[in-house]
Parts: sequence; structure tokens; C-alpha cells
Amino acid sequence: MNEAKVGVFDDNKPIRGLLRQILEIDSHTVVVEAARMQEAIAVIEAMEDGDIDVALVDGNLDGPQRGGKDGELIASLLREKFSRVVVIGISGSDAIASAHINIEKSRAASLLGPMINDLPDAPSPDNI
Repeated sequence: MNEAKVGVFDDNKPIRGLLRQILEIDSHTVVVEAARMQEAIAVIEAMEDGDIDVALVDGNLDGPQRGGKDGELIASLLREKFSRVVVIGISGSDAIASAHINIEKSRAASLLGPMINDLPDAPSPDNI
């Protein structure tokens, strides 16, 4: 997928900035960000089909006490509303159950650009 429009859902501002830089190197654009759960829900509700192609979702937006449930909920909401958005879980601990793909946050810098580039231009549940 070339020049993907990306949504980043992560509570850590430096991580969001790093992800933006990594994605821009590969000609992808971060078009929406959310740092907290309520903000993520509002962003998803406001989005329309085609606003993003890929979502990068951290497991915990409102603190580790939720045990990765924030990311699961965000991924589920995205998948329910947008069948063609590829949800990539980027957690430092557990995999995000509702994500299409999970990668360890520490490996995101080296994997994300090539991974998104290799996605089909018209993703569907059958070809992700």
C-alpha cells in the first residue's frame, strides 16, 4: 500500500512522534491521532470510510491497569465501522486480540514502513 493514511492511537507523545517520522520516511501520512480512550472513541465516531487506511493501536491508552483492553476496544470499533482499515497492534506487552497484525512496539521502527508498503492497496478481511 503506497501513501497510506494512518491513524495513531497511543498515549505516549514521543512514541506518536517517532511513528509519524517513521511513516513519513515511507511516504505514509498520519492523518489522525488519539492519546486517550475517550479521544479515540470520539475520533473514530467522527471518521468516515476512507479517512484512514491503517490504524496503529497501542494496548493501553488510559494506563496499564486496564491490561490492554483499551487497544482491543479501539481495534474492535475500527473493524466494526471500517471493513477495509488494517489494524496493527503495537504493544509493549500483550498482543491486541482484535488487531489484524501485532508487532512488538520495540520493533515498530524497523518493521512498520515495509509492513505497510506490503499491504494490498484494497485490503479486505480475506487478503490481510
